[in-house]
Amino acid sequence: MVKLKAANRSGFLRRGVLLLGVFLVIASAGLAFAATQKGDGDIQEVVVTMENFAFKPESYVVTAGEKIRFVVKNPSRGFHTFTVMRSAEDRESPLVDLDAPPGQDQVVELEMPSEETTLFLVCVPHEFLGMVGEIVVSAKP
Repeated sequence: MVKLKAANRSGFLRRGVLLLGVFLVIASAGLAFAATQKGDGDIQEVVVTMENFAFKPESYVVTAGEKIRFVVKNPSRGFHTFTVMRSAEDRESPLVDLDAPPGQDQVVELEMPSEETTLFLVCVPHEFLGMVGEIVVSAKP
C-alpha cells in the first residue's frame, strides 16, 4: 500500500479544486453566452426561472412576429406550470400550457403575435400566491 505524504495530498487537493473552479467559470460563461444568442433560424432564446413562487424575471419584452424559444427552468421541489394566455381572462385557449416538473428544464417555442400586446404569464396552481408575469410584445423596429 502506498501512502502519500500530507504535503502531496494537499497539493493534489489544491490542484483539483483549482481545475474544478476553472471548469465552472468556463461552463457558466458558455451558458450565459448561449442564453443571449440567436440561432436555429434566428430564434430568440429566453430563459425563465421559477423560484420562490415567482418567474425570474417576471416581465419580458419581445418583438411582434418574432419566434421565441422559452427555456423554462424549475430548480425547486414544487410542480409549476408555464402558461401563456392572451389575457388574464382568456382561460379557454392558452397559447402555451407547459408542465414544469420539479428539478427539470423544459423548452417550448412560440411565435409572438403580429400586433403589439401584453400576454399574461401564469403558474396556474400558484396564481393565488402571485406567481404571474407578462410578455410585452412591442412593434417591429
